[in-house]
Amino acid sequence: MPDAGATAIMPLAALFGLLAWCAVEDIRTRTIPHAAIAAIVVVYAVYALAGHADWVSGLISAAILLVAGFLLFYFHIMGGGDAKLIAAMGLWVGLSHIVAFILYTAIAGGFVTLAVLLIHRLKARNSDTLVHAAPSVPYGVAIALGGSIAAWQAFLTEAI
Repeated sequence: MPDAGATAIMPLAALFGLLAWCAVEDIRTRTIPHAAIAAIVVVYAVYALAGHADWVSGLISAAILLVAGFLLFYFHIMGGGDAKLIAAMGLWVGLSHIVAFILYTAIAGGFVTLAVLLIHRLKARNSDTLVHAAPSVPYGVAIALGGSIAAWQAFLTEAI
């Protein structure tokens, strides 16, 4: 296990706080703050410069996820903030945990979607007016959950 000193734990704690901010804002406003994404990248730089991450692997992973996120955004499957958040998390998970990150995010996304649909149905049932608009899913919540788990797993398994 990597050195669990402040140079490793403090950036991870900051990451988890920033991901919580992203999730809350996505629920509230259906947007992810640019400042939060930029801070995730900056905190990763501190983490990598302290020797706790393979920055080459992180950059390659981020590039792969940026292209995938751009394609999902282009085809209106995902929002731009979600695409940028996925790419930023690619730095943290690296190539060795990119598949786990995608899997955790997809599972969390399923639960978030089910919760949104349930809430939408309950609102429609308890409303006198018809609810025609399809609900939007705050996928930043799923990215934050999947990213938190994958980043923690990467920290525990990478002995750099």
